[in-house]
Amino acid sequence: MLKKNPVIIKALFLAAGAAGYVLSFPKAGYSVLAWFSLVPLISVVLRSKPLDSALWSFFYGIFAYAGIMYWIFPLIDFNTGSKLQALVCLLVMCSYLALYFGLWAFLTSYFRFSNAVSGALFASAGWVAVEYARTYALTGFPWALAGYSQWNNLPVIQISEYAGVYGVSFVLVLFNYAVFVKLIEKRRTPKVVPLLGIILAVYAAGFVLMKNNSRTQADSIRVSVLQGSIDQYKKFDNAYESEILDTYEELSVKAAAEKPDLIIWPETALPGYIPWRSDLFEWVKSLSRGTKAFNLVGAPYYEEGGDSANAAFLFTPDGKLSATHVKTHLVPFGEYVPFRKYLEPYFGILNTLGDFKRGAEFAPLEARNAVIGATICSENFFGSISRRLVLNGAELLTNQTNDAWYFKTSAAQQHFIMNVFRAVENRRAVAVSANTGVSGVVFPDGSTARTTGLFDRKYFTETLPLSKTITFYAKHGDIFAILCIIFTVLIGAASIVAPFYRRKK
Repeated sequence: MLKKNPVIIKALFLAAGAAGYVLSFPKAGYSVLAWFSLVPLISVVLRSKPLDSALWSFFYGIFAYAGIMYWIFPLIDFNTGSKLQALVCLLVMCSYLALYFGLWAFLTSYFRFSNAVSGALFASAGWVAVEYARTYALTGFPWALAGYSQWNNLPVIQISEYAGVYGVSFVLVLFNYAVFVKLIEKRRTPKVVPLLGIILAVYAAGFVLMKNNSRTQADSIRVSVLQGSIDQYKKFDNAYESEILDTYEELSVKAAAEKPDLIIWPETALPGYIPWRSDLFEWVKSLSRGTKAFNLVGAPYYEEGGDSANAAFLFTPDGKLSATHVKTHLVPFGEYVPFRKYLEPYFGILNTLGDFKRGAEFAPLEARNAVIGATICSENFFGSISRRLVLNGAELLTNQTNDAWYFKTSAAQQHFIMNVFRAVENRRAVAVSANTGVSGVVFPDGSTARTTGLFDRKYFTETLPLSKTITFYAKHGDIFAILCIIFTVLIGAASIVAPFYRRKK
């Protein structure tokens, strides 16, 4: 029956590839599968008409993102109490992300090349162009970009120092294309030698870069990270305020015994607005004095007559507030509501959500001997934010997040791995403090340590290197992705114009 129904065969082939793509990301984390999971997709795209390719790739994307981002369902269900609304939100998000797969497929199918090397380079550059568009379109949502699947493949991700996460995505598509050419198309080996040569060069360079970016640096800072593990339903319920404050007081006092220079609290750790809640403000200042350390505390920000915001407050060892970082990238429907007027009648939760003010400054914070680039939650999605902090002098990066929204799904781990790339891109250590996990540290070579389990209540202390090095990525940003866009546009335009030019001759 299957032999007589090519549509079913294609669907199963693509579903197998999409399943591999899903399993290459946490929690499963079989990163090797990403090197083969796009082969079915490339095979179908290059053997179908452009519109058919786009539709089949959309199917692939729906399947892949439903498996990766299934956590949207329990998140929305918890906040709305409606499984129907949760299902609608999951399908809408997966469909939106799948559109980018469809766009890439249409371009790759339309501008297909008989030469394997040209085809592979165009497909890989096109993939990066589409990923870059997704990173910034409609406020941006670069979750589960192909390159992130390789977070634990240290030799490969070293190219992020030059090309960002997009460089890793490029190499993955290139290899998948080479596998397609050799195993599916069964072309002669010499056709894929240049492609495999590029990949081997990336690996070889990666080992060299790892050796040159060890954990040891002349300057360092001793950092304690707190993970309070406060359930989401407790965070802003007055009945649990004392429990929350007692938890963080206990953790910070224990951490202080290990004599850290800096203690990092999670995003919105305090159960009230600072400095508007003067009692909380005085409490945290007093606690900072007791720890004899700098404390970077996550809390909602509000002053009388002003706007509210999501912020990180740096308190000195003598209890003074020395600096504040206001979150510069806001999450739609989490920190502000787009199209509120039109959506409120259909989603009751929107009536209870306020709008935070977006921060505009990328100023590092100074703590004792260190200059800190603080990011909050989704700010670590974007290499552009971290590199701006580094260019402004940050020697260490931090990320404070509240991933309690995700419960015990894979979302917290998928979020954490983005910090690995911010570390390698800038050759900075990253200290991550998450309310319910995953907390941990990332060293400049991308290796991780002290990672916590979900909903563990604990703290740890680690000595982290400080660096003043300005990497190629920090200096030039996503120039590789921009060049891929230019390459895709130019080659595509040339392919359209060339036939007309030949006919005129």
